[in-house]
Amino acid sequence: MKIRYEFIAATIFFISLGFALILVGLGRVDFLSFEFFAIILIPFGAYTIIHGLISKEDTYYYVWGSIIFIVGLSFLFYNIIPLPILIGAVIILITLIGFLSYIKRKS
Repeated sequence: MKIRYEFIAATIFFISLGFALILVGLGRVDFLSFEFFAIILIPFGAYTIIHGLISKEDTYYYVWGSIIFIVGLSFLFYNIIPLPILIGAVIILITLIGFLSYIKRKS
């Protein structure tokens, strides 16, 4: 039985949201801060990338997973890594994904 992407993605989203709210309750993270959103987005983006690798979709899940993951990282490290570096990393990653997808279709 194959479980659809949406069900696992929703599960990961709500588990991450619950974990973030627990950290808010413990006073480790401020509610609606950058770290709060990073805790939710990073696992969601990582799952989307992994799903793209497992399901062998063209590039849709790779690209969106990469964008969500990098946005999560930018929220987590906003005071350490400048935003142009993260945007550059996303552009390079999306370009490589597109190039590898093109090569895969040609062979």
